[in-house]
Amino acid sequence: MLCDLHTHTHHSFDGDPRATAHAMAQAAVDAGVGVLALTDHCEVNGQVQGLYPYFDQAASFAEISAARDAFADRLTLLRGMEMGQPMEHPEQALAMREAHDYDFVILSLHNIPNVPDFYLLRTDRMSEQHYHALYDRLLDEMIRSVAFPGVHTLAHMTYPARYWAEAGKQLDLAPHYPRFMRLFEALCKNGVALEVNVSTLWKGYGFAMPDREVLSLYKSFGGELVTIGSDAHAPEHVGCSIADGYRMLKECGFESITAYKQGKQMQIPIEI
Repeated sequence: MLCDLHTHTHHSFDGDPRATAHAMAQAAVDAGVGVLALTDHCEVNGQVQGLYPYFDQAASFAEISAARDAFADRLTLLRGMEMGQPMEHPEQALAMREAHDYDFVILSLHNIPNVPDFYLLRTDRMSEQHYHALYDRLLDEMIRSVAFPGVHTLAHMTYPARYWAEAGKQLDLAPHYPRFMRLFEALCKNGVALEVNVSTLWKGYGFAMPDREVLSLYKSFGGELVTIGSDAHAPEHVGCSIADGYRMLKECGFESITAYKQGKQMQIPIEI
């Protein structure tokens, strides 16, 4: 059974207009995905500061709920949310987290305080020293954020590597290993899983976030909980490269994907 636990509908600020919950669910069925999580963006700092379009949590949750009922005999559809930067405004973030009975909440960090999303940085003009310093700050924020109540997995922990690659460079992760270990310790302590985001595989970057090297480190540290997601923002990308991610996880020694339904763990064997 393939799981795709990181996808977005049109309710996300960057979602495709065609990405209704029903269309995403049908795409999952067509792609052979048995467990799908719809996890619309809730960029907490962007919402509070008025930097992102308004995220209508109620509309997103209601639409996902309707699709869940419509596909109940064909698909396990999880009602989720991707919560970005919750520690910048923890009180507001907690209210957003508790607004609905989510099955599954992704923790993500796309930026650090007072610095734009890595997506918006002029990476091509930055020195490697500067970029490493920003990534260290992002990792420190991840270590702090995994203690936020009610989150289940940490998304794309090597997010900056994507934009370094877009600048035609390869980010050397070795200088960050000490922080990786502290992050793995925090994940294990708080019972939070590590996500394998395969969007960079189906987009042609040649690596997942994190890649095999980091996943092997996590496994050797004692990490066991992993989730996987395509990060699809359109129906045609649901399930893309999930099988490749399964193979990579299997090669690293992982035996199951961790999914969450009403906050409770489900261990789904990796069979590929």
